[in-house]
Amino acid sequence: MLTRTLATMLSFALIGAASAACVPQTPHAPLAVRLDDSGAVEILDTQCKMQAVNRVEVIAPDPDTVVDDSDIRLWKVEFGSPSTARTYVVGEPQPGGDEVVAWRKPDPDQRLFAQISTDGGMTLGTGFTLADLADGKVRYHLENMTHEQFLEESKC
Repeated sequence: MLTRTLATMLSFALIGAASAACVPQTPHAPLAVRLDDSGAVEILDTQCKMQAVNRVEVIAPDPDTVVDDSDIRLWKVEFGSPSTARTYVVGEPQPGGDEVVAWRKPDPDQRLFAQISTDGGMTLGTGFTLADLADGKVRYHLENMTHEQFLEESKC
């Protein structure tokens, strides 16, 4: 009886551990934001399984709502043929991109949202402020981190 009880307890523990391993975790958007050497904002697409991009935007969302189409676009580029670039420098459209909204620099503490729309129908985004990017920091997975930490965190 004791052996059967221990076996049952062990099987429940193993099932619980296996179940926990199979539960999908809340994914973070595969986007990072940083400043390049000239101080321009860069949006980095870190998707391991690359999807082409139809649109790249920097949005100034209403602080009381979720990001939507009525929010102010501070920069917007659309691609006639989807882009396979991994880095988008804000204010400098990639070849093949049509700059629909020219870059309007925000206040350092203004909440911003970088967003890309993929050819596969996904919309990915991440929030940041210019102040988050000070001192060479990279905004990734809702954290401000060093470039070295970012390289480690963004490995596929």
